[in-house]
Amino acid sequence: MKNRQSRLAKVAFMLVMGALALMVLSSLALAQKAQWMKDAHKMMEDGWKQYNDGQRMVIKGKEMNDLVAVQMGFQDKMVQGNKVIQDGRNTATQGATLFAQGEKTFVNNLTNPSVAGKGLKMMVDGFHMTRDGSDMIAKGVTMNNKVAQVAGATEKFAQGNQVINTGQNTMAAGAKLFLQGETIVLANTK
Repeated sequence: MKNRQSRLAKVAFMLVMGALALMVLSSLALAQKAQWMKDAHKMMEDGWKQYNDGQRMVIKGKEMNDLVAVQMGFQDKMVQGNKVIQDGRNTATQGATLFAQGEKTFVNNLTNPSVAGKGLKMMVDGFHMTRDGSDMIAKGVTMNNKVAQVAGATEKFAQGNQVINTGQNTMAAGAKLFLQGETIVLANTK
């Protein structure tokens, strides 16, 4: 009888130890998940801010070029390029809205990893939509530069184009940082 009780005590002890080990491992896994999510969010948020700063510079340079076109009287020839730019801005705004919703979802659900992960995914989708809009903006800027060239205003567009180029470089740096965060998200959500 004593031998049986001893074995039962050992089994009970092993079960308790196993349950504790599972709880510790589960806690560590949750802590790891929370940490990679926070790391990814920080990179994506910082990349987004930098990207957004660059986008504002591109728009400022475009507005500088618009002023030159008005002064030289060929703004009516830039209608098509400006429409492409406006469509790109609209797409970028939709992406920014989705990004903001995703960020809010992430921040408000840090204690619920599955919902927070959905927020990160929305941020990723919003960023890519914004990049699509930025590509459209770049296409419209190129169209307007061709109009300026025909109008003999290439030199007068130089200052605005410098601001645009600086903005595009800033956007590229922001995108690189964002994509590093996205890589963490994709590697951990399969």
